[in-house]
Amino acid sequence: FPASLDGAKISLVEKYITTIDPLLPKYRDIEILFLSNNSIRELSRINQFQKLRILSMANNCIERLEEIEHLAGCPLLQILNLEFNPVTQLPNYRLHVITALPGLRLLDNKEVSPIERKQADLVVKKEATILGLMFGNDRLIRKLEKVMLKVRLHAELRAVVFGRISILNRVDYPAPVPFDTRKFLQLSEYSDPPVTAFEQQLVYAHLRNEAVKAWRLRWPHGLPAATRRGSSGKATATP
Repeated sequence: FPASLDGAKISLVEKYITTIDPLLPKYRDIEILFLSNNSIRELSRINQFQKLRILSMANNCIERLEEIEHLAGCPLLQILNLEFNPVTQLPNYRLHVITALPGLRLLDNKEVSPIERKQADLVVKKEATILGLMFGNDRLIRKLEKVMLKVRLHAELRAVVFGRISILNRVDYPAPVPFDTRKFLQLSEYSDPPVTAFEQQLVYAHLRNEAVKAWRLRWPHGLPAATRRGSSGKATATP
């Protein structure tokens, strides 16, 4: 590792790294960090580099937008490269990064324009509102599925109790009672366990993935491929 340290820069490109481990204090004052062409999935320990200005993590395995939030722990970060990570395929990825990092000047080798920064906050807030509605609808669909299951179970139970082979087959068949769906949904609010933040993130990730599928159907050539390869067959990315 010391051989990879050059003044205020650490370069660990294509070193089969999977996680960012805690480093000794003497290595944490670097300003430039190159970690491209590895297999890193999480950025939870990136905030140990408080003086970091340039970070290249092209061609890794970062999938979730939530990982971008860890980069906010590097207040001096100005240049970031995440090209060829799966996260770059998510809707409004670039605007999410710009919103999370107000000091960023260059993202994926493209300058952050004042117009982008002005639009980013509005778009991200609008997306959060839409995701919230979709999340609510997803929970409602799951509750309605429970309703249908209970209705079928009750129908089968009535058929068994008052069927031909039942000991109660001579008893008058009770009149059906309409199922009050609205009341059931209201009671579900008290009986269902609250959704944890982690579970909500999983649902949001699922909804974003479904959005990506829809984008690909509508614009098959509009989203970049996260696994793009060079002519030699080897992954290409800047340091």
